Amino acid sequence: MMPSFWTLVGQISGLVFLLSIYALPSIIALARRHPKRWPIVAVNLIGGLFGGVGWVVAMVWCFIEDRKSGNATVDQLERLESMLQRGSLTHKEFEQQKQALFQESAHQ
Repeated sequence: MMPSFWTLVGQISGLVFLLSIYALPSIIALARRHPKRWPIVAVNLIGGLFGGVGWVVAMVWCFIEDRKSGNATVDQLERLESMLQRGSLTHKEFEQQKQALFQESAHQ
């Protein structure tokens, strides 16, 4: 006896939902442009297979900011530039934010 159409749709939907939850740390790290996004993806996909420990580690790691990263200033500048291009910031606000960012990174 073949399962009904809606049974198959339900099973496929459930599988997609579970895979989305499994990949959630990777999705968050990539969306946030985390400096360590590719190691997070690796820990999530490989480490998650071993009792889910890798999933938990990746989920916590994707929310931890890497303040010592040399790319942090560059990443913030890229975000400001994209906000300027989208029209979220005026040129004056962009320059103010950029100067504040440079002053902050000079003090660290």
